[in-house]
This record gives sequence, structure tokens and C-alpha cells, in this order.
Amino acid sequence: MLLAVPIIIEMMLSSLLSVVDIFYIASFGADAVAVVGITEASLSFFYVVILSLATATTAIVARRVGEKNVSAANVIAGQTLFIGLVFALIVSFAGGKFSSDILQYMGAANSTVTYGHTYTEIMFGGSSSIIFLFLLNAILRGAGDVKITLRALLLSNGLNLIIDPLLIFGLGPVPAMGIDGAAIATIISRAIGVCYLLYYIISGNSRVMIRLVHLKIHIAPILSLLKLSIGSTLNAIILTASFRVK
Repeated sequence: MLLAVPIIIEMMLSSLLSVVDIFYIASFGADAVAVVGITEASLSFFYVVILSLATATTAIVARRVGEKNVSAANVIAGQTLFIGLVFALIVSFAGGKFSSDILQYMGAANSTVTYGHTYTEIMFGGSSSIIFLFLLNAILRGAGDVKITLRALLLSNGLNLIIDPLLIFGLGPVPAMGIDGAAIATIISRAIGVCYLLYYIISGNSRVMIRLVHLKIHIAPILSLLKLSIGSTLNAIILTASFRVK
């Protein structure tokens, strides 16, 4: 329960960002709501990979911290972020290049594709914010610093409640961006949460501390992470893909 409850709360709070987006943009019509729903469904296909990696990271970091081998935990944390960076670049490129194709593949009407492909492009392009939010949470959770991760998610959600309507509808000098504003607000909110977590990890206020030396490629830790996560990743991809095909 101690391991599961924080993950459940994390997923609920992460999903809440999209719920808030839909709440605010519902006034723009069915196409707007469809774009948000389809984009999140598309991104979830990639998120299962990161969640599997996050689970493996939590397990290994917890093991190393329990062994009092903090230096090894720091290396695992650094390699996790390195893998996350590579994956984020792939997802960002895919979304930027094929945003319209993704919407069409997911069954969106032509009007929906025309209306919302920019939203999809922005969300995929800024996916690194949610990827690093998951991975940093996993690192800190493995180190036992669960309160920090929950504060970061609460911070992200609180900011999104404020920034979302500001960018969607505009106010004063801030122009109304419509549905694209919802995507930008979500990315900004998540990015601030990532910066909050990085502050704790870099400043040494958590049990795990990352320095540049920990970001150097270490093959053995990377293989350990991939080996531990590959099984659940493949299962999750197959299950998610089957729902998407339906």
C-alpha cells in the first residue's frame, strides 16, 4: 500500500490536468473536446513506456538507498534521466512531424484534425515535461521522499487552474489562444513542477542527489533499468495498442 498509494495519487493528479483542460475548452465545441481526448489517448501509448521505466527506477533506487549505497542510487537516477531525455526527443519529433496523421489514425474527423492538429503538436512537443515529472517522481519515491513528489503535483495542478483560463480566454495584455492556450498552460504547469523536483535533487535536499557526472552514460545501470522494465513495457504497449485499434 505504501508503494501503490503514491502512484495512484500521482496518476490521478496527472490526469486532472487534462480534465481541467476539457472543462475550460468545452465551450469551444465538440471538436475541441475531441482533440484533447484523442491527444491524451495517443500520448498514453507513450506514457506506458515511461511508467514502466519509472517503476523500475523506484525499485532500484529504493534497493540502493536501503543498502546505504547512495552513490549507486545517484547513478541510477542520472541514467534514468538520460533514458528519459532520449525518449522525450523521440516523442517530441513524432508529434511535431505527424500530429495530423496521429489524429487521423485515432479516428478523428477531418474537421477535428484541421481544428486541433496544432494542439496535438504542442502537447507532443512539450511531452518532456510530463516524462520528467514521472521519472523525477519515481526517483524521489524510491528514495522515500514521497511528500516532495506530491507537493510538485499539487503545485502543477494549482498553477494549471490559474494559467489555463488565462491563456485560453486571454486577459489584458495576454491574448486569447483558444485550445492551443490549454496545451501551453499544461506544459508550463508541468515544467514548473519538474523544476521544483530538480531543485530538491540538485540542491541535496533529498536522499538522492544528481550531478553532471551521474548523467554520463553507464551501460550496466541502463541495461538494469531496461531489463527490469521491458516486460511490463511490452505488456502495457500491447494492451494499450489493442484498445487504440478498437
